[in-house]
Amino acid sequence: MIKIEKLTKKFRVPIEDFEIIKKLFFVYNYSSKNLKKDEFYSLKNINLEIKDGEKIFILGSSGSGKTTLFSVLSNKINYDEGLVEKSNNFFSSTLINMPPNLFPRLKLNNFIKILASFYKINNNLAFEDLKKNLLELLNISDEQLNTNFYEMDKSLFKSIIFALSCFTDNKIYLFDNFNFDFQNHNFNKIWEKFLINSQNKICLFFSCNNLKFIKDNADKIIVMENSQIKKFDKVENFSEEELKQNFKLKSDEDLIEEDDV
Repeated sequence: MIKIEKLTKKFRVPIEDFEIIKKLFFVYNYSSKNLKKDEFYSLKNINLEIKDGEKIFILGSSGSGKTTLFSVLSNKINYDEGLVEKSNNFFSSTLINMPPNLFPRLKLNNFIKILASFYKINNNLAFEDLKKNLLELLNISDEQLNTNFYEMDKSLFKSIIFALSCFTDNKIYLFDNFNFDFQNHNFNKIWEKFLINSQNKICLFFSCNNLKFIKDNADKIIVMENSQIKKFDKVENFSEEELKQNFKLKSDEDLIEEDDV
């Protein structure tokens, strides 16, 4: 279970750059007595209770607080006020952030080995067996494993992370920018495997770029607006119009990146 009570996160920026930061983060509501001139809320008074087995998709335009909530839950940043209770046994899609140019001679095979060492693999699955399963899911060859890490495109990186989640033993799964080609055969293979592995576990998907996929797979939806939760309910309690209104694909304020598996 994840339990969040009165979660609040404020950011402070140099006063001379404040107007630029406001525009960059699309944050316009500063009418709080608790804020100084150089502060803004990224999360304000968030209350949530998420039960085991729930698959939840988080919607909201840029600056609504999605990324900050993800960062708090994945222990990337601290928060200022409130309470967050969750299992420490979690899988986060952005625990690893290694720019390719830092490792120009690192082979893809070794990159996967490094990634696997950061996650709790099921039943101590041997790396060679894990690699075999990954090759099948990702539809990549042994020869490709010998290519340099820096030659790997971003979509393959995300696909490797997602495929790894199918073989990990965690209670909570957190995915940021869950953007794929949802009609792709390889993605569907990974998703089917993930559904088996994630039964009775909490799964949170931030910034998914396919409304049909959300409607077909969500148990509940969280809509965030102005650093707060606007609505948190079962997917069937959202009207079609309401979902479309909160799903702003490639709007001026919410550019969504498209990745293919």
